[in-house]
Amino acid sequence: MTALESLHEDFYPKPRKMTVTDRVQLDEIDVPYLTKAELKKLNGICGDKLHRGSPEKYTYNPTPERLAADRRTIIDYGNKVFRLMESYLLTHRSDARYILCRFRERSLPVEVWFAAAGSDASGIGSEA
Repeated sequence: MTALESLHEDFYPKPRKMTVTDRVQLDEIDVPYLTKAELKKLNGICGDKLHRGSPEKYTYNPTPERLAADRRTIIDYGNKVFRLMESYLLTHRSDARYILCRFRERSLPVEVWFAAAGSDASGIGSEA
């Protein structure tokens, strides 16, 4: 994350609700999504779980309550990741160019749009 921030401080995707008609309208979403701070925290949590050290530390005998809490945490993080990646905007580090990505139903291709500030709809390209 530090290396990415040193290249482009605003690199993190911005989730947006995308409406496509004769133009593309982007609105902020009003549901929780995985923030950059949460991604850093999740990276630490996963690192602690994956790199425990000796085999004795791999024992996991949770109580039913702990198992339910762990399951809820995993589901919550998964939902936040999905919301972040469902439809998002990436900005270029030095000018007003953008990449818009929209993941839809599994059977439909991912949409990727390239745009520049001030361009009209004819200046926006899409690839699946």
